[in-house]
Amino acid sequence: MALDLIERAIFLRRTVIGRELPDAALRLIAEVAREASFDAGSVIAYEGDVGQEMFLVVSGWGEIRKLGAAPPERARGDALGIVVGTFERDAVLGEMAVLDDERRSASIVADSAVVALVVHREDLRDAIGACPDLAFGLFRVLAARIRVADAQRIAAQARGGSP
Repeated sequence: MALDLIERAIFLRRTVIGRELPDAALRLIAEVAREASFDAGSVIAYEGDVGQEMFLVVSGWGEIRKLGAAPPERARGDALGIVVGTFERDAVLGEMAVLDDERRSASIVADSAVVALVVHREDLRDAIGACPDLAFGLFRVLAARIRVADAQRIAAQARGGSP
């Protein structure tokens, strides 16, 4: 399913990162993004790994799993921890580790065949330097994640669970 430059830019426009970017910035990201395919059941990224890239999901779906520690080498399924979220087409994954130079906070697992555009940390930083508006797309992703986490915490407290 190799996407050409125009198809990558069109896809990026659909994502929360690219919705409000000028065309020049979209082209810049489309030029540095590489396409990657992951089979169903494969681990796209492991919790605890250094995050060198972020993933923009073109097709497919999967789970976000959290163990609270780096999982055992080549771990799969429940050995990766509990499911804390899911993802599907147009999702942006792995951006936190790329932005803050910290280790990945969760594992990303493909439940179906997944095709993603992969943007390396240095390419993303160069693109933000060339087009600071790109940072606002990333801020929207992070803000949405914080809002979801807050809603989940409040719901758990309402049910009598721990915060």
